[in-house]
Amino acid sequence: MEKLFALMEETINKHAINSFRDFISNFKDVSKWFMCSDYCFDDETKPNDVITFVIFPYIYDFQTWLDFIKYLQKTDLKNCRSISKEFCQFSHSGVIFSFSFIIEKKSIVTRWKNKDAMKNSVDTLIKMINEKWKFTTPHMIDHYNFLIKKLRVLKSEMNKKACNYKLLSRVFLITFLASYLKYLLYRDSEHVEVFSWLSDRGDMTSFCDGVYGTLFEIISYCLCANYLPKFKYAYVKECLPTGNENFYDEVNRVADFICGGIASYDLVSKTVKKQKHLILVEDVLADNSNIQIIRIGKDSVSRIVHKRIVETVI
Repeated sequence: MEKLFALMEETINKHAINSFRDFISNFKDVSKWFMCSDYCFDDETKPNDVITFVIFPYIYDFQTWLDFIKYLQKTDLKNCRSISKEFCQFSHSGVIFSFSFIIEKKSIVTRWKNKDAMKNSVDTLIKMINEKWKFTTPHMIDHYNFLIKKLRVLKSEMNKKACNYKLLSRVFLITFLASYLKYLLYRDSEHVEVFSWLSDRGDMTSFCDGVYGTLFEIISYCLCANYLPKFKYAYVKECLPTGNENFYDEVNRVADFICGGIASYDLVSKTVKKQKHLILVEDVLADNSNIQIIRIGKDSVSRIVHKRIVETVI
């Protein structure tokens, strides 16, 4: 994770960070934020594996956000026939910011699929909590014991022959990227009191009784504590869904559309197969400084610049 963190810092801090800082500077008085996410993996009809996050300032109550996104697009991307002009305009409005990650088939994170490496990572987290966290913040020992219990359940799952290590490696990757974006927000925002990550519900969130939330809490804290000297755990309230709640499905539709557009766009031939994907590429993704696309390759992390051009629909 250290190498990926270093590569992310090197790439994002060159250009993308300026756009992100411009975005959050418009919401200096906002202390509550939430982030939605969607994913596309192993779809033979799509040229790219993509992880998309969308960051929202809590400038409206949550129900207003839900109603507004539903007004923009009434259904998810797979069920809609076209992309509304209102959604395209919204994506350029400066009210949201998105980071999307294209994961190449052979990338630096491929090494995370090693079973022993993942087991060692879990053991390291348990040891860190037992030997460090419990002593530095003893008033939180009950919560730390809860985290350890969740990690031990994960270890038990990993010892099963039927353990889905491919899915687990994605859980590690997605939670790391979510943690990195939380770190960016805390680093460049004047004050964050509440942060919520509302992931698309699926295999990733249901794996091992939602252990992704435990990993996210631990990894994001480590990033913030290690790289942000002024970060204090007690000042931050984490809000993650605890079950199969569907109260946020509509607002997650924004991530669904951005993710689907990027997943469908062939970067080599510069083509898409459906008209709705063409609209997403041309009128949502292109020339949009608030949608940053990052490609994670074998030994590098690079930013993809997307300019508006005339695309071909196959």
